[in-house]
Amino acid sequence: MSKSPLHVIFNRSAAGDISKALAQSGRPERVIGQLDDLSFGPIDPPSAGLRQEWAETELAFDYDGIVQGDDPFWAEATSPDFSPVAWVCRYNAKEHAGFLEFVWRMGDAPFEVIDATGVEVEGHTKPFMIPSLGIMLQEQIIKAGLLDRQAALPPKVLEDYRNDWRRLRAENAPLRLVDGDKLVSAPITHFDDLVLSFVDADWKKGARIVGYSMMELSDREPVGQRVSDLLLWSRVCALADQGVLEFSGDQTNMRDTLVRRSQSTDL
Repeated sequence: MSKSPLHVIFNRSAAGDISKALAQSGRPERVIGQLDDLSFGPIDPPSAGLRQEWAETELAFDYDGIVQGDDPFWAEATSPDFSPVAWVCRYNAKEHAGFLEFVWRMGDAPFEVIDATGVEVEGHTKPFMIPSLGIMLQEQIIKAGLLDRQAALPPKVLEDYRNDWRRLRAENAPLRLVDGDKLVSAPITHFDDLVLSFVDADWKKGARIVGYSMMELSDREPVGQRVSDLLLWSRVCALADQGVLEFSGDQTNMRDTLVRRSQSTDL
């Protein structure tokens, strides 16, 4: 008896439209989406406890509800009861990292992949390469022919992916970023200069600083970067702890907190 397909998505926000696209194409197949983001935090091993502790220390955020959902996700994604289909856009660090962990966990078990890396969709003025499956709508998924891309990967490609993740696990850096279509390790301070470029001596809402930073990253060529607002806000808080920035308000909420350059430093 053939196994039921299971579509494994490493970006929860993409799961809904992928499910709709499958149903519209006459394939009402099960879709599951990962909530955790393995582009930051410890990955050797990516245990819920270690990642929760890291998030509390580095991000000052209660990450428990996110990481605790990861064990059931992985149990189903790698279950021998299904025939998994992994979706990924390798230009997105979250999707890329989740995909590499999936390849690592699957070992020699068979699975297929729908790789959207390099796929173009129509924009307001011209076509553009998608930076993430999370931005694709149901109609775009179908029009781009992503469902026709489902295929098993050659053994050499799978081994290269495993080697990439083996390297990244060994480095176990705070951040993983996309460089071309590869993932590279980065320090936790990687985005500090970007955040600081949007802060001056005048008070600004924290959400505005984070929003401008995210816009700058998304506009970078060729496809931009998608970074968690939680991560960027944690760096604003860290810079305030170091005396580089000043807060007015409750720093647990970026929307209600005002931020400016410290009046006692030239940084």
